[in-house]
Amino acid sequence: MKKIMIIDDNPHFISYMKRLLNDTGHEVLTESTGMSAINQLANYTPDIIFLDFFLPDINADKLCQIIRNMENLKNICIVVMSAAAKELQLDASKIGANALIAKGIFKETAEHVFSAIADLEKPFNNDEVRTIIGIDSVYPRQITKELLEKYCHIETILDSIAQGIVEIYQGQIVYANPAAATNLGKPLYQLLTVNLSSLFVETEKSKVESIIKSKNYESTTINWKGPLHLENKILSIKKLPLKNDDDTTILLISDITESTRAEEAIQSYQNHLESLVEERTSDLKKAHERLQHIQKMEAIGIIAGGVAHDLNNILTAIVGYPDLLLLELPADSSYRRILLTIKESGKKAADVVQDLLTMARRGVNTNEVVDLNSIIFDFLNSPECEKLKSFHSTTYLETILENNLLNISGSPTHLSKTIMNLIFNAAEAMPDGGKIIVSTENRYVDKGIRVSCGNKEIEEGDYVILTVSDTGVGISAEDIDKIFDPFYTNKIMGRSGTGLGMTVVWGTMEDHKGYINVASSSGKGTTFSLYFPATRQELTKKSSRIPIGEYKGKGESILVVDDVEKQRQMVSMILTMLGYSVSTTSCGEEAVEYIRKNQADLIILDMVMAPGIDGLETFKRIHEFHPDQKAIIASGYSEGELISKCLELGVGQYIKKPYTIENIGIAVRQELDKN
Repeated sequence: MKKIMIIDDNPHFISYMKRLLNDTGHEVLTESTGMSAINQLANYTPDIIFLDFFLPDINADKLCQIIRNMENLKNICIVVMSAAAKELQLDASKIGANALIAKGIFKETAEHVFSAIADLEKPFNNDEVRTIIGIDSVYPRQITKELLEKYCHIETILDSIAQGIVEIYQGQIVYANPAAATNLGKPLYQLLTVNLSSLFVETEKSKVESIIKSKNYESTTINWKGPLHLENKILSIKKLPLKNDDDTTILLISDITESTRAEEAIQSYQNHLESLVEERTSDLKKAHERLQHIQKMEAIGIIAGGVAHDLNNILTAIVGYPDLLLLELPADSSYRRILLTIKESGKKAADVVQDLLTMARRGVNTNEVVDLNSIIFDFLNSPECEKLKSFHSTTYLETILENNLLNISGSPTHLSKTIMNLIFNAAEAMPDGGKIIVSTENRYVDKGIRVSCGNKEIEEGDYVILTVSDTGVGISAEDIDKIFDPFYTNKIMGRSGTGLGMTVVWGTMEDHKGYINVASSSGKGTTFSLYFPATRQELTKKSSRIPIGEYKGKGESILVVDDVEKQRQMVSMILTMLGYSVSTTSCGEEAVEYIRKNQADLIILDMVMAPGIDGLETFKRIHEFHPDQKAIIASGYSEGELISKCLELGVGQYIKKPYTIENIGIAVRQELDKN
């Protein structure tokens, strides 16, 4: 006879199993929710626990963690059951279970339950991994798969947001995301089933209980004079609306310690400054506005970086597939023009993504030595400049470029975009025509010069100054501090451009460690002066376009690791067409196991993969047992520090998405040809 607990919210299944198990002499205790089961397990130790994966309050993965941390149940046998086992693709070892059962019809499920009970007679340990019992008798259902994908998508979002979310059912915590666990100072398994108010000191308990019991279904924040204190943290708790469910409460918990203390410090500093002379008040206001601007730009940068990453994944297909098709089509095919149009549109979209990355200050390489005069000359002879002249036929463009201009370290692409944005902005400021002057000069700054953008003082040294001035309508004093704000634009909706031009200029100058000075007034034109630190290094030699035949493969084996299926397919097609033997995996863990069992002449690793380990961690693990493994890292955007760590560890090159035949083909060939 075994002592058995069944946790399932299906009363018919519980009744059916209890009768069968009782008839065979087993002692059976049943519960319909995770909370009630935990209360019973405090005083009851069964030989085996059967629990359904989806329960009304706590799902099996969380419930297993709680049970495993109960002293009397550490070595208990736990069997998880689910009708969605096929779609969930569960791993018993990862959720703390000893076995998994795929629930089907009652009779078959009962047989699997008895089989699991019989296995108790065999030696086992909690680290043992077993296959899903009965998985062959169930079939995946598309609707279930889609619902689970939505569920996983929402769970990923909740796990990644910075604010804590807590669900309380009948007074006890049944869900908390990682941010909530961090804010409350407890690991997740210690939070579940706990009364939230018990985590606070006595003076704060009543405040927490008051908002939980409140019948106000509007979103409300507790407005106490004294904030909640938990382990020296200051927390803000907000109740979110949840109608028609009196047993459940959703709370938003934010750690406002730093912001509160910063506000207190700022307030104290302001009070001190108010006692000083009146002229200091203006400096305080500018410092405060600068702080707000930096915070706003950082927030927009995070959003822009994420959007750019997703768009780059999409653009890989738009830019890459036309290349593949163009190689197959004859020169006189009528479809070539269509494909070239698609490819060109993709490149324009990639330029917009590059603007987002610049604004996010991600993925910008400023190490190339360049001549700013050459970049200006190239832009003035570009199709973009011709388009400007056609739209603004009454605008005259003059250049005054200094001979023997010093070189600077930078990104030619971003510098060209900066020049374009400044000239286009100047043209927009002269609807009735006028004059734009673009000039460059060398200048040594021997003492602090304060520039208007950010109210910064220029460090001593050699600088190359780019100046763009116009005779346009000018910028009013109240607007001049807003021109680099991504939320501020004078562009008319529907006209060309994204309205991010000045924001991109600001981001480019930050990346190039430069300074911006703006001089303007209404009706008297505007002058932008950009200060770039000069370098004594020689110009970087430009490489000519390499014919495709020079980076063809010779049958070498390549492993492509990317969490996006379309990305894997795209890269696989390109490399196969180039003559390589290609294998793919969807995550870093799979890649590590693949290299343990197989050989690959080269690995192409995506930097950002979710869920699971990223490209850097994947290469680290492979490097431990295969230190000579060749690899290339790729990303839609890059955090410079992560890329640097990859290169230091032994990764050969970095490819920026979207993929093209040329950028991936050349990189692969160069890496394989290294000794």
